[in-house]
Amino acid sequence: MKQNQHSSDFSQRVNKIFSDRYNTLVEKTDRLFGYLFIFQWILGIIFALFISPRTWSGEFSQTHIHVYAALFLGGLIASLPVFLIFTNPGATLNRMVVGVSQILFSVLLIHLTGGRIETHFHVFGSLAFLAFYRDWRVVLVGTVVTAVDHLVRGAFWPQSVYGVLAATPWRAIEHAAWVVFEDFILFYSIKLALGELRSVSESHVELEDKTKQLALERNRVKMLFDVAVVANHSKMPSDAMEQALSQICRYAGWPVGHAYIVSNDNPELLLPTQQWYLKNTESFQSFRDISEKTILKIGIGLPGRVFEQ
Repeated sequence: MKQNQHSSDFSQRVNKIFSDRYNTLVEKTDRLFGYLFIFQWILGIIFALFISPRTWSGEFSQTHIHVYAALFLGGLIASLPVFLIFTNPGATLNRMVVGVSQILFSVLLIHLTGGRIETHFHVFGSLAFLAFYRDWRVVLVGTVVTAVDHLVRGAFWPQSVYGVLAATPWRAIEHAAWVVFEDFILFYSIKLALGELRSVSESHVELEDKTKQLALERNRVKMLFDVAVVANHSKMPSDAMEQALSQICRYAGWPVGHAYIVSNDNPELLLPTQQWYLKNTESFQSFRDISEKTILKIGIGLPGRVFEQ
């Protein structure tokens, strides 16, 4: 039973440290994405301004729709996760929203660059960044958003996703397959990272226990040394007994201690002495009066049972 309780306590402490460390990691990753969304929003606007800032109709020109998309749609995509991150960092909802929004930024950037294949690498980079959360669900959310986007846009607007006027559904499936390939790698890396984090948490608890045991052993040795010093400097056995009793009670944290001695006439009897350690004299006065009149046999009472063992 005692071993099971120790094992349960050990597991609870490990889980607490693991949870604290994981929450710290999630909050740091939240802040990373908060700044990343702002940067990507600005980057999208720059892409739109440099790639297609104006649209022309004869001699007349106007601001290209891409600029508005980058400004307003990019701001809309970034606003919700940034708000959640800086108002409630570390929440589970945050990373799910981040997973969706980060891939939507990939979708926007791919569209702004006219479906360039190079911009598709933003998807793979985004999934790698999402894996910083050490939560496979976030990566899965990003994967689903990627697959749905490629299937829908590939069917109705292939030029915005692939840069061509027509594309078969197989192309979307091919892109999704490469994303799934990366997912397997990321899932495995997440599993390893979480395992390492738990191992570090267990080592932390073990180190705490060993440090505590070392401190207890050091205090025990100091107590024995102090008892030996007191005994050597005491002129009377009763003085040595009282001082030793005081040292032992302070070491053990006992509020009361009373010394018994073995009867010279009958070795099975324990005789009470007047040597006491009382942290609060008034609280134990009645107990003291009764104990000093009580002779114990071996196996009777706490002192008798201790002596019997």
